[in-house]
Amino acid sequence: MAACTKNDESPSNSETSSATGTQSTSPTTAAGTTTTSPTTAATETTTTPTTTPGIATTTTKLQSLSPAPAPQLNAELLTEFGSTFAEIRNKYGKIKQTGDLDGGIWFQFENSPNTYYWKSTSSGTPQDTDVCVRIDAPIAQLFKGLDYPVSVADIEKTPQLKHTENFMDSVLKRHVAAFANENIKIWAYASNESSNNNLIFDAKSIVSIRKS
Repeated sequence: MAACTKNDESPSNSETSSATGTQSTSPTTAAGTTTTSPTTAATETTTTPTTTPGIATTTTKLQSLSPAPAPQLNAELLTEFGSTFAEIRNKYGKIKQTGDLDGGIWFQFENSPNTYYWKSTSSGTPQDTDVCVRIDAPIAQLFKGLDYPVSVADIEKTPQLKHTENFMDSVLKRHVAAFANENIKIWAYASNESSNNNLIFDAKSIVSIRKS
């Protein structure tokens, strides 16, 4: 019967919405028409373009990379070039070994890995005031900030130091790379396995520091 087929109304009618000031959560309005309102804030959030977290992390790491610092000369070792015999002896203790080479006399002291040279004297021993004219030292003692073994190109990155030539030392029969600045010249003796066109220096390779 017609009187028994009446449907219940939704509790979210137009009067209720008006009175409370809130939007209806029903899919239809009180008038029974389909709503055409924009999607909710939650839907907008999910459709906002985002960057893949893994890619963002990679990009940040790449931007934070910086060039490796340039190698530096050991300033303390360089100050010993030109020091007197008395200064070197007082700093490093007793003489461990001595000998002659290239018209000079060299000394090794008990508390230093380096070899120090003075000009030959008639007595065979320098005067206390005689100045050191050459130092031979492990390359790692002179060039700081290098990851050994290294090449000529690695050493050339040292500021204000210029690679001048490669040659064979006729006395020691070793390949040498020569470097210089306005004050000193440095002969770097390559490792035994090096060739003149591909010089390699390990941490124990010897450098000879001389007056430029």
